[in-house]
Amino acid sequence: MTYRSLIKDLKQIVSAGLAEQKQDMNLATTYTNWELGKRLVEVEQDGEARAAYGQQVLERVSSDLKQAYGRGYSVVNLRYMRQFSQLFKKKSIRKDLQWSHYRLLVQVKDDKKRQKLEEQIVKQGWNYRQLELQIQGSKGADKLVPGLVRPTGIPGIQQVRRIMEDGQELAFLDLGFNIWLPARGRALDGYADRDLVLVEQGSLGWKVTAFNGDKLDRWLYAARLDYVVDGDTIVVFIELGLGARTRQILRLNAVNAAALTEPAGVQARDYLVEQIGDAGSVLLRTYKRDKYARFVADVLVGRSGDSVDGMLANGLFLNQALLDQNLAIRA
Repeated sequence: MTYRSLIKDLKQIVSAGLAEQKQDMNLATTYTNWELGKRLVEVEQDGEARAAYGQQVLERVSSDLKQAYGRGYSVVNLRYMRQFSQLFKKKSIRKDLQWSHYRLLVQVKDDKKRQKLEEQIVKQGWNYRQLELQIQGSKGADKLVPGLVRPTGIPGIQQVRRIMEDGQELAFLDLGFNIWLPARGRALDGYADRDLVLVEQGSLGWKVTAFNGDKLDRWLYAARLDYVVDGDTIVVFIELGLGARTRQILRLNAVNAAALTEPAGVQARDYLVEQIGDAGSVLLRTYKRDKYARFVADVLVGRSGDSVDGMLANGLFLNQALLDQNLAIRA
């Protein structure tokens, strides 16, 4: 069998599962993931097929399925599906459990412990967050997952950059997100390359002053929501200062919500829509890009008209709220 035949088989499994979701979204998702795992196991057990597909079969499958169906088919998730089909018989799948439950259960190596946990999920009505606590042997969330660090910072901190071009030194302001703005007039005279400055809107226009504080106070931005992608990803318009702004896809820092193919993922997405939708504006503390080239961010949500200081002090810390509401797990 060629790789083209394999991916065709897998896509047929996913498409059939999507059709079944109209009747029972949760059970259809779980059955689909079991079937995908079973098919991947069969390929790996066939030495001839494994040689034909190459060592990176999971990476190829992940890429193709994500392109066709979106999130939920990462290499990590495919490995969980493969384990799922090996540890559970299809007829033993419980309709009371979500895929996120099984994704945690397959990580429990002890068969008796796993079976006991499975029974307790049904009896106690545990969601995946509560199950995670039990698997980690914790009696409380604070012991397992300490609270996230609330973001701080000062908006408007920029970095001076100087480069030589055709024998002439040019000055720029690095606004973040790989956006450099040429200096206006002599505003950056006296500042060396990589100096930090504070850019503020004054009554007579933009004012640039030296910033001698903590460099970690940088990367705080005001932004406006464009739309919510899913339970841990948003698209925003970010105000960079000096009249510049950028549209970015942001992954919420330190949290991981379920995929939209699961009810828990839909709940997490709807929660973000509800919380941000009322305010529209948010405050961001951004970090480096993740492996999908999205910037990672802590997000604060305030009430309409809140000042930056008010949002920093009293705004809803959205990343932590997702954990508190059992809508995401710690990444």
